[in-house]
Amino acid sequence: MTLEATNATYSEYGKGCPYFALLNDPDTSLLFPSSMGHCHRAHPPAPVQLDHQENYCLTAQHITCPIFLRQGKGALPAAIQGEAVAKPPRRWTGLKFLGGIILLGLLVWLGVWGSGFIVNQPPEPEIPTQAAVAVLPEITATYTKTPTETAVP
Repeated sequence: MTLEATNATYSEYGKGCPYFALLNDPDTSLLFPSSMGHCHRAHPPAPVQLDHQENYCLTAQHITCPIFLRQGKGALPAAIQGEAVAKPPRRWTGLKFLGGIILLGLLVWLGVWGSGFIVNQPPEPEIPTQAAVAVLPEITATYTKTPTETAVP
């Protein structure tokens, strides 16, 4: 697409600048002022001040932007350039994950083979105990040859 065709298409629909996008994804345009918005018309792409974004990059007025109209490649002027977003600190998730796996493996290994490394004390001797058993007298019936009468109510 030529520069003239791009200008006509974007100004016709009132959209913002086609060169205003994310630093690592020039195809993703922003619809709001953001410190992550970069001008890809400048070389190298650079962050744009928020007020410039509101007045030019995000409106149909982008066709009057001096960077948009510039024919050659060049850096973004200091008057337009915004502050770069600080990169988030690197997360050591991979290293933490690896450390966790190693620690888990070590604990399992000690659980399985650890008894050989720990000084074992002899087991305490079992003290035999006797269960308490009640001794009951043996009751037996005595047989008689003559029947005795049983009182009937």
